[in-house]
Amino acid sequence: CPASYSNWVLYIFNQETMFFASFFWAFFHSALAPGVALGFFWPQEVYTMPCWGLPLLNTSLLLSTVFPCNMAQAAIKAGELKIALNTLGLVMFLGGCFVLVQGYEIFTAKFTLADGVYGCCFFSLTGLHGLH
Repeated sequence: CPASYSNWVLYIFNQETMFFASFFWAFFHSALAPGVALGFFWPQEVYTMPCWGLPLLNTSLLLSTVFPCNMAQAAIKAGELKIALNTLGLVMFLGGCFVLVQGYEIFTAKFTLADGVYGCCFFSLTGLHGLH
C-alpha cells in the first residue's frame, strides 16, 4: 500500500472522526450542562426517543452485518465467488432493512428539527450517519 494512499485513508478517517465528534460534543454539552438558552432544562419539553425499541433493532441490524461481511471477504480471498455474492447479498439486505427502519423512525418521531438542540442533534447525527 503506497504511503500516499495510507495518508489519504488517515486523513478521511480523522475528518470523519472530528465531524461526528463535534455533533456528539454539541449533544452532550447541551444535555449535561443546559444553559440559560435552554432554560436550564434538557430536553426542552421534547419527547425523547426511547432507546429500547427501534434504536435497539437498528443496532442489532448493523451488528448482524459484521459476520456475513467478514465471511464474504474470506470467500473472495479463497476464490469462492458464489459464497461471496450470497453473503454480500445478505449484507445488502440487512443494510436495506436498516435504512427502512431508520426512515420509519425519523418519520414517526414526535419531535422535529425545529425543536431546539435535541431535535437538531438527533436528526443531524442520524441523517449524516445514514449518508456516510
